[in-house]
Amino acid sequence: MDNENWKLYPTSIEELTSETPYILALDESGTAELKSVERNGINLENKWFILSGAIFDINSFEKNRKIVADLKNKYWNNGTYTGKRVVLHAREIRKHMSCFNKKYIDYDKFIIDLADVIEHMDFKTIIMASDKVKFFNRYYPNVHPLYEELFSYILERYSFFLNSYFNKSRKKGEVMFESRNGKEDQEVLSKAVNVYENGTYYVDSSKFKSINGIHFNKKRTADNKKSYYMLEIADIISYTVLRYLRDKEKNEIFDALKPKIITDRNGLALGYGFKFFPSDCGKFQ
Repeated sequence: MDNENWKLYPTSIEELTSETPYILALDESGTAELKSVERNGINLENKWFILSGAIFDINSFEKNRKIVADLKNKYWNNGTYTGKRVVLHAREIRKHMSCFNKKYIDYDKFIIDLADVIEHMDFKTIIMASDKVKFFNRYYPNVHPLYEELFSYILERYSFFLNSYFNKSRKKGEVMFESRNGKEDQEVLSKAVNVYENGTYYVDSSKFKSINGIHFNKKRTADNKKSYYMLEIADIISYTVLRYLRDKEKNEIFDALKPKIITDRNGLALGYGFKFFPSDCGKFQ
């Protein structure tokens, strides 16, 4: 990419082109801060941090868009609620908030249909999960920043995906975060660019050169008429994994996600597409 303004300030992806055939949409659940661990003030509710990504092929964009649109149109008139495009937000779904309230939809049937949507969409996923207490205790006093640590491994796995046996030729890709606000986006961008340009203690930056840019998009467009389903799916992944690890909740959506996790050459997901930090802090079945 000739224009590298994305390294200086948050930019968005306005349209998808064949120049970058893949997009990695990222979202997180929990927080990456470690101060509460140092103060010994952490509890079960906030000990997990999940950073996950969904990889989409531009060639499947229309198919995926239609699958998501059909789901929304089935439960809401023209896929809208109070004049705005419905956005699939995992926490709101789980808590029956807003348009996901049982008085508006057949909630149980919706969850089954949502799992079916996940199953039939074309995408792959990468999941990084950390028990912050074990992470801190394992590496103290030489604790690397948790967010950068997990992000570097996601970028590495994404780069492997773009340049490996998954593809017949070397491919290029973009990264898309959910845009929240200018200050927060800039902070995330600074961390991401630092990893992209310098790598980490474990991952060399040369592995990231197949990535064309790191961008920030709202889940819903400014006119409220469309949404970025890629970010919606990334949100569902991270929250579903959090519920699985924190609350031992394994549901239809989790089962639909499992086959989407990228694997190594031997077909193994654990330690590759689903990685724990530290490696012995959790179980995945």
